[in-house]
Amino acid sequence: MKDLESKAGRSGIDADPDAEWNTKHAEFLAEFAALIDREGLALQAFNTFGLDDKTEEMQGRMRSRAMQRITSSQDWITAKQIAKLDSLDEKAVGEQLAAWQHASLIFAIDIGGTAHFPLYGLAKDPLRPNPALKHVLDTLAFNDPWQTAFWFHSANSYLDGRQPQEVLAIEPNKVVAAAREQANWVPNG
Repeated sequence: MKDLESKAGRSGIDADPDAEWNTKHAEFLAEFAALIDREGLALQAFNTFGLDDKTEEMQGRMRSRAMQRITSSQDWITAKQIAKLDSLDEKAVGEQLAAWQHASLIFAIDIGGTAHFPLYGLAKDPLRPNPALKHVLDTLAFNDPWQTAFWFHSANSYLDGRQPQEVLAIEPNKVVAAAREQANWVPNG
């Protein structure tokens, strides 16, 4: 009981042996929701279970950590970096990427005010979007490019636990199918 009292930070009968488990469970659910949230469905499910008082804070922390993990990866490139690598005109590259983005052929996340494009979404010689990426983007139809990035950077059970970004170039049809499963996912309840 003393261990529980010290862990719970309380004394006597108020110590809750399930408090740590409940906290970890709520954090797991928040992390899961951040990964699968589509148009607010996960948040709605949390509110149904009475977790809404901590959900927003937990989702914010999880989103921040996921964004940090993604931005620290080497999976993103700017128009300026592409132009420099391929000895191309930066303005022309930027215009082409913007046109592809407008046509939903590629997406970009904003890092420090600059559009960063996923390397896994681009093919070389000549530089162009991976054709499967348009199907994935159209299928997922996330309003937030960060949600798209989260999806590509998360383990996916339909891809045997691999991340869609790892599989896109080698098995594009499987990634498109995984996106369809995500889009068709309906929460219980």
